[in-house]
Amino acid sequence: MSQEREVLLMDAERLPRWRPLLLVGLLLASLMATLPTASAASGDLAMTNGLSPFEGQYINAYTPVTLQVQVTNEDIGGSSSPRDVEWEACPEGAPSGHSHCREGAGTVPGMPTLQSVTYTFPTQWSPPTSHWPAGTVQGNYTVVFFFSEGDFDTSDDTLTINVIVTEEFKDIIVPADQDPRDGLLDVANDGDGAVLNTNVTYPRAGETWRIDYDVYLCGGCDLNMSWGWRLMHDFGGAPIAESITDVDLTGYNWGGLSQLSRNLPAFSYDEPGRYLLEFGVFNSSGDLVSANNVGSVYLRLDDTSDLVVMGFMPTHNTQDPNAPYYYGTDAIVATAENHGNTTISGLSMTMTITDLLGNLDTQQSCELPPLVPGADHQCLFDLDFTGLDRRISVTIPVDLGLWNDVNPEDNEVTQSGVDIEVGPIGSSISQSNSNGVYTTDETMTLIARTSDTAAGPLNYTWKINGIFDLVPGANHGQIIEVPVDSLDLGDHRISLIVRDILGYTQSRFLDITVLHHTDVNGGLAYTGQGVSIDEAVLLHEESLPQLGLNYRVGSGKAPLMLHSFGLESPDGLEQDVGLLDMSIQFNLSELLPDNIDPETVELRVLPSMN
Repeated sequence: MSQEREVLLMDAERLPRWRPLLLVGLLLASLMATLPTASAASGDLAMTNGLSPFEGQYINAYTPVTLQVQVTNEDIGGSSSPRDVEWEACPEGAPSGHSHCREGAGTVPGMPTLQSVTYTFPTQWSPPTSHWPAGTVQGNYTVVFFFSEGDFDTSDDTLTINVIVTEEFKDIIVPADQDPRDGLLDVANDGDGAVLNTNVTYPRAGETWRIDYDVYLCGGCDLNMSWGWRLMHDFGGAPIAESITDVDLTGYNWGGLSQLSRNLPAFSYDEPGRYLLEFGVFNSSGDLVSANNVGSVYLRLDDTSDLVVMGFMPTHNTQDPNAPYYYGTDAIVATAENHGNTTISGLSMTMTITDLLGNLDTQQSCELPPLVPGADHQCLFDLDFTGLDRRISVTIPVDLGLWNDVNPEDNEVTQSGVDIEVGPIGSSISQSNSNGVYTTDETMTLIARTSDTAAGPLNYTWKINGIFDLVPGANHGQIIEVPVDSLDLGDHRISLIVRDILGYTQSRFLDITVLHHTDVNGGLAYTGQGVSIDEAVLLHEESLPQLGLNYRVGSGKAPLMLHSFGLESPDGLEQDVGLLDMSIQFNLSELLPDNIDPETVELRVLPSMN
């Protein structure tokens, strides 16, 4: 054997140098030829982070665990295809596939190159504990995430997470996406949320400063926490202010989840700036999961004050910037808004009007109510004179009390070349009967309508047929009620004269017709009315049908009773009173004998009684 090996060595030494290279080349070719026969997925997906559970996490033995893993497409060549992924959780020391292991599977969707997704498995993991020795309350477990099929880089196709499952679970949870400032009122807002002021203690009256939290505490267990907030610069570093108090949670040890809400200690700080506010649990004896104890928000402390005159315009037309200005009460409306971060109080807005030479026409002030950040207020001013080419200026002070206005240039709005004119009266008449026809049993209501531009107060005069007072002896007003029976029958013209405070007048006219009303009153048997052009009285006749006379009512019916209604002149002369309408309502139960069913009776109209 040794001699043969020697000969082989000697022969190898005599071979040319290129032969070993050829041998290596042949070996490589052989390897390359066999690689395609192995099963491999295309692309390069990586298990980059275990999110649920995470490394070293304590797991409640009685609560199913949602399984989440972060997957990244590390293939720079393009998007990935969907990939099957699996998980397996086993007690420490148990081999894969053991009866105490649990498993599940899913499919990660395709994703763009160099992008990551958080994949949540469709099934949860309920850790088995029945195999634990008596007296054991916790155990170590391993959760493995892996792709069902390896890819180009198999080194990142598997992720192992070590966790601890316990039957004595204690956890204080501060849910994410909370902001204790949500309970504050009348504060400004920016990209970081509510803006607070320095040297102000929050919460103020009527506000809340609290967050929600959950406590999972095993039965008979003890737990306490240090509860509060701490403030840091937005760039990090040690806390610059904090307020923390100790809270005993033992009362919630019933063995399940308690959903709670608690006030945070009052907050105040004296330096403006942008900060990171952390809130929740900063220390706890026994909390097994500290990663979910603290919430945080960025906040700004800022005392900027900025009160703005937004503009002014005539009240009769707030949509047209070129609308004219008219004489009158409350003729101008001006708006002030608080664009700052503090509440402004104790100020007034002033309107000043001068002529071309600067001579003062009028100056009026309007007291502003306290304006919280973002609030506005409108003031009304009078135009109690007329004139051309005036300068109107509306201003608010720059000195806002504790602070000066940071933008004094927007504390005044001015408009020059303003003409203050007498506004059109714009009068019209509305009436209770739109057709202008009234009967003597009615009351006619007339309303004088005028434009908002009229220079008030206004005076109203009502006339009829030119010179006569519509209601003699009555006070004239914007609304007048006229008993129609006080007017003569026939056609009339009513006139309205409206006079403004400067003596300008406008007249409007209304034509009406008065008709006579005659009451038809038959007690319980019948009621009705007659309407005529001239004065009239009721003419009524009632009789039984004449025997032997054919009334031609048809349908096998026979007449029971005859009623005749008409109108005639009060003096009894046979003259036409101009009957326009006659309406009668019969009560058959009163007209007919008890032995006749009203349902069998019909009403017919005849040209005459015979």
